[in-house]
Amino acid sequence: MGAIALTLSLAAGFSACTDLPASSTPVALRPLQPLVYTEQPTLSPEASGVRERRMLRHYEQGANVRGSWGEAPEQGDAARPSIQDAGALGEAIFKALVARDEAGWDALFVAPEDYAALVRVDLEDARKFVDTLQASSLPVWRGFEPGLTSEALDGGLGAVLEFVELELGEGRRVDGPIAQEGEAVVQHWGNILKLRLRDSDLVFELRISKILRIQSPTHAPGAAGLSLGSPVVMSPLLESYARAGLHLKPELLETREYPYPLAVGNFWRYQRSRVSPTQRAHAPSEAPDPDSAPVVEDSGQGAETTTSSPFAKLAATESLLEVVTVDRYGSRHLVTLRRSYNDEALSTSYQYLLLLPRRVYSCSAACRAHIKDLRWLLGYLDRETPIYVFPLGLQEAWGAGGALLSEDGAAKSRVVFEVGADWRDVSTPAGTYTNTVEIRGLGPYGDMDRYYRGLEQTRYFAHGHGLVQRVLRENGAPDAEAIVEKLVESRIMPR
Repeated sequence: MGAIALTLSLAAGFSACTDLPASSTPVALRPLQPLVYTEQPTLSPEASGVRERRMLRHYEQGANVRGSWGEAPEQGDAARPSIQDAGALGEAIFKALVARDEAGWDALFVAPEDYAALVRVDLEDARKFVDTLQASSLPVWRGFEPGLTSEALDGGLGAVLEFVELELGEGRRVDGPIAQEGEAVVQHWGNILKLRLRDSDLVFELRISKILRIQSPTHAPGAAGLSLGSPVVMSPLLESYARAGLHLKPELLETREYPYPLAVGNFWRYQRSRVSPTQRAHAPSEAPDPDSAPVVEDSGQGAETTTSSPFAKLAATESLLEVVTVDRYGSRHLVTLRRSYNDEALSTSYQYLLLLPRRVYSCSAACRAHIKDLRWLLGYLDRETPIYVFPLGLQEAWGAGGALLSEDGAAKSRVVFEVGADWRDVSTPAGTYTNTVEIRGLGPYGDMDRYYRGLEQTRYFAHGHGLVQRVLRENGAPDAEAIVEKLVESRIMPR
């Protein structure tokens, strides 16, 4: 089996170089992936991926031992550890995750031979069951990825977390009921792996619904060992913590590193102009020159400014956004911005942003009151929608919590912000900005400033410069006129 798999893997390149269609390519020259996937058509793609990675790892080990590819080692991965107590199993799980020890991680799940003997199923069915368990645990495995070397602390999440305990649930018999005195405990339901954020009392809980205690003649003769019999489920709080980048180097928040240079003294001044639907139709991605669409002051009597116009909310030809203060709290910053307009009332509003290495959130009054309470903030991050998600990528979308959403229908219904499909070159009085990203959606802006309410918004963001253009229009009125704000000048203090 191993020799065939290797032959097919090496032959993939040859097959790609021939002029033969796939259907006429000899079976012996077809690549590795179809072999893994077609051997078990009922296996999920994720479980097949687990099996494929294990196979490739074995061949890598063989190459390391023999100096060349061609044969997998006889035993494959290192021998399974014999783990008899919960503390040892919990530490092994934590170590495998933070050390990125894939072989050690695999060995923590129940052995297919042991599972087959325990529940009396065919060995191949047992292998499929275990591979599916590991596939279902991939979100946890991926959640502990350290990230880029230039951004992550040495040791990744292992540098900021420590193992506390693995709390086992009640012992049960093999058929499920709670084991009574004198009865063999074969499984534990409702187990909790507890990890603590170093130098704090914040504990993250990862759930494991089933841990098996098996007398294994194959891997631990004479002793009942503990192994994972169900997926490991990520802690929602820890997921929010990692997603926001709170485990990364705090230097990422410095102005010279951050995509949005929000430092005291920086400002952005915008020219506001009205654009008709006809003008937008000629240049849908960019507004025409402001001189061709002058702003008409709202006197409250003129017919030119209708109730469907966003300009009726605020008659101003300029707006100024200034960074007033930046308060630092370790891996998070609280930024106070002042936005002022040149309308008759000289309208002014204040906005508060929570800056994290990977997310920017609007920070409500409750957020500001709990800025030092990380546990509370993580709950806030999980239910609120960030206004920026870094790094910004094309065709991305996100909603509450800032998790990037797939294109499936259920996820689509939760989308608050969407990034356009192409990089944009935007011309403004302050200059032309290349490769900006187009972000559609209003989200929390409606609560940050009363002049946003009921509007749709499209932002054009340039890395290292900030917001260079914004288009506002009535919500649900694509044919109504819009207000376009273009950058006139900015000051970004050197750091």
